[in-house]
Amino acid sequence: FVTVSGLIILSLLLGIVSDFFSTSMKQIKQGRSRVVEGGHVVILGYTDCTRRLLEELGKARESEGGGVFVVLATQDKDEVEAELLGDSLDVRGSRVIVRSGSPAIVRDLQKVAVASASIVVILADSNLDPEDADAKSERTLV
Repeated sequence: FVTVSGLIILSLLLGIVSDFFSTSMKQIKQGRSRVVEGGHVVILGYTDCTRRLLEELGKARESEGGGVFVVLATQDKDEVEAELLGDSLDVRGSRVIVRSGSPAIVRDLQKVAVASASIVVILADSNLDPEDADAKSERTLV
């Protein structure tokens, strides 16, 4: 009886640990996990200019051995990564991390460690008219 109950408890514990790891991996793949960096560059928003901006920042950080660039996009993480990294993005030794979220939500800003970032860049939404894009950027600042 003791052996059978030990096996049952062991299988329950293995099931719980397995579920925990699969949930954690799913969050990482979906871009919901926190960024654990400091002195990085945070780019709030994703537009057509983001790719060029990342390449220019990569050139600027090349002499330092590269940097870490974190993009917080309202679009899906997989979609943004496919667009950015699909056509051989040249960031010259730097790393690009993409997270999904809104720049107007404090929890999402904490997710990209905006408090410990060395630079924060707010990109205007090019799909909106200029006045609405400015209003959206100002809301992010507040």
